[in-house]
Amino acid sequence: MPAADTLPGPSSDVPPERPPHPRCRPDPALLAGLRAQIRRLEHHAGGGPGNAAGNGDGDGAAAVLSLGAASLDDALPWGGLPRAGLHDIIAADMSAAAAGFTALLLGRLLAEGGAVAWCRRARAGAGRMPAVLYAPGLARFGLDPDRLIVVEAGSETDLLWALEEGLRSGALAGVAGEIGAAPPIALRRLQLAAETTATLALLVRPARTLAASTPALTRWQVGSVPGLIGGSAVTPHAATAIHPDADSAPPADPVHPRWRVELLRWRASATAPSSSGSAHPTPAGPASWLVEWHETRGLSVAA
Repeated sequence: MPAADTLPGPSSDVPPERPPHPRCRPDPALLAGLRAQIRRLEHHAGGGPGNAAGNGDGDGAAAVLSLGAASLDDALPWGGLPRAGLHDIIAADMSAAAAGFTALLLGRLLAEGGAVAWCRRARAGAGRMPAVLYAPGLARFGLDPDRLIVVEAGSETDLLWALEEGLRSGALAGVAGEIGAAPPIALRRLQLAAETTATLALLVRPARTLAASTPALTRWQVGSVPGLIGGSAVTPHAATAIHPDADSAPPADPVHPRWRVELLRWRASATAPSSSGSAHPTPAGPASWLVEWHETRGLSVAA
């Protein structure tokens, strides 16, 4: 059973101003580019912040994103992921399984309209997952490249600033970021920004951050298991479909990725939708699932 605890109300202890020290300032060119892309999205959405799909009114189902499988939704007190919050997705291994799960969630957001951003270090390379975001693999999860902003930051500081800027804009349905260790105050700022604009925030993090504290409303761990091509198992690396093997072409036949998804814990929040009167007042069911993704059938819990 996943652990549950209570997050103090809105993050009033987080100062609204940016860190003043010059060493904490981000790359101006990176943020200028991100802001320009966000302005274009706002224009196409018909106005200013708050026009992203699912943002703004905070009512009922609009305040929650279904994970695509009832058993996963039922394990959470809200019946899905609260949009107005931060969510950790821990990589259980060096495959791209955690990134694939993140892509799945972003794809579900895009199915409702709007646009999303994916923020990461430039040329992540060894020790980060994945080294390259593979557009055809992302498209399998519903990530339309015309509605996906990819931000490649030169430093962790730039990355955190880009994440916060995207969340605070209110123009995006969701923002994902690949980060390692981060200052607690920076994570609290991201949670506050997500709360303020009701924008889903997903952090893809390495296994070494598992013991670190987090203000995230939910924390998941995702690992790879052999996927299927025509009923035959293939390697977890090939099954992720987020980035190709550098030494071989992607498989000609579609791969059905399989992941081991574990809900480690969830946190209550004053700004998350209340479970009072809902069908999901308390966590239920197992905390770990073997799931399979299929382009036409969606996410399913494997037998």
